[in-house]
Amino acid sequence: MINYTTTKLLCFLCSIFIFTACNDSDDPSDDNKDSCSLSIENTSSKIIQISDEAIDLTINVKASGFWRITNNAEWITLSQDTGGANTAGKDVTFTVSKNTTTNSRITDITIRSGTANDTITIKQDGRNTPEEDQTWEFAHSAVKNMRVGWNLGNTLDSKDSGNQWIKKSTPGEPYNYETAWGQPYTTIEMIRMFKDAGFGAIRVPVTWVDHLDEDNNINEKWIARVEEVVNYVLDCGLYCIINVHHDTGADESADLANDNPGRVTWLKADINQYPTASIKYKKLWQQIATRFEKYDKHLLFESYNEILDANNSWDAPKSNSGYEAANKLNQDFVNTVRQTGGNNAKRNLIVNTYSASTVANTINNMIIPSDDAVNHLIAQVHLYAPYNLCLANKNESYSQSTFDAGDEAEIEAAMKRVYDRFSPIDIPVIIGEYGAIEDKNNMDARARCAGFYIKTANKYDMVCFYWRDLLDRKNLVWNEAEIKDAIIANARK
Repeated sequence: MINYTTTKLLCFLCSIFIFTACNDSDDPSDDNKDSCSLSIENTSSKIIQISDEAIDLTINVKASGFWRITNNAEWITLSQDTGGANTAGKDVTFTVSKNTTTNSRITDITIRSGTANDTITIKQDGRNTPEEDQTWEFAHSAVKNMRVGWNLGNTLDSKDSGNQWIKKSTPGEPYNYETAWGQPYTTIEMIRMFKDAGFGAIRVPVTWVDHLDEDNNINEKWIARVEEVVNYVLDCGLYCIINVHHDTGADESADLANDNPGRVTWLKADINQYPTASIKYKKLWQQIATRFEKYDKHLLFESYNEILDANNSWDAPKSNSGYEAANKLNQDFVNTVRQTGGNNAKRNLIVNTYSASTVANTINNMIIPSDDAVNHLIAQVHLYAPYNLCLANKNESYSQSTFDAGDEAEIEAAMKRVYDRFSPIDIPVIIGEYGAIEDKNNMDARARCAGFYIKTANKYDMVCFYWRDLLDRKNLVWNEAEIKDAIIANARK
């Protein structure tokens, strides 16, 4: 068996002519017997092993009479597949296309001349990837094993408003931030209820901006509380995702009548702000990654949440420079985490599209970061479709409370669009937020919507994380049990 690993092989194989007879005689000049052969220089092997790269192989053909080559592999094309008698040898070029999948492939190429035949076998490696470590799974495996997820929303992701009411009216401790948006202090009992119900992962959104000093050092009490909640999730046997959440997003509107001057978000998809924001962003992730470096494969990091440009544009930025900035920040994230070493060298990392959007132009403009850790990146989008059911307030004129076949088609089209974008480049996808979260006395429609999301996501090898509700965390009872049950009923088995 021989191995060719580069497209420069053609130069090396300019003269290829080892003869192998197809019958009892090695002499094609024997007029009484048909003969033919396929051969390659310096070996008598009939098995050719090549790398995943595209390559031209020059094969020498000899035959005592008219010959024909049979090739059933679409990934191999021949410069010539028939010819006349040629006992001196005829060079035929086999062009092998690049194997973009992780699976190896194999085919037999056969020549026939009269009653004689000869076969060579071409084996091509899959895309060059390491073996999956038993202690550290690839991104695709992690997504599959999560099954279904939930967001611990409006909790560690809270942030002070422009008038800084949390700092002014409370001691400003982690507890005050964690409960500022109406949710109770997180306990392991809450998390265990999701584990017992059948969920496989918890996304823990975290906002950091109010817990950074002037040198962008994270407050020790805050990161210690984040770590405590992470341990609740991991101790329950669930996957956990932490991110940089409301450090991104829309700027806050001023409300001077209520002593609220508004607030500008510091992490923007803005190429003009990028040089300054990048420094702060990389220092933030360096601290987070270092703190959690020893945690195992069940902890994943997510670059940023719903990043917007300076115009607070949803779905797509006002100019393409917004895509450029978002892509640069995703690359900063991957580089920074990997550089901290240890388990972070192979930790599965999640990168979001601009505004976590699923629209075609936005997902097509996302550049997956380069990464030395092969098969350890995941793409994330958010999907609240149909909007009029999922997010529109019941008092708004376009609000809807039903869920029908047209809504199903909208969801399926969005998921297929995302799948068609990322599947060919072997990047698995998480739908980090979804759900008909506006209660309009339409529990049946909301539950059917949630169930359809899970069923369709399974079809496209995705995992969905419901946004925030389902559980009355104060009383530890399922206050939206119908939705929870629909999610679990459709979860991947």
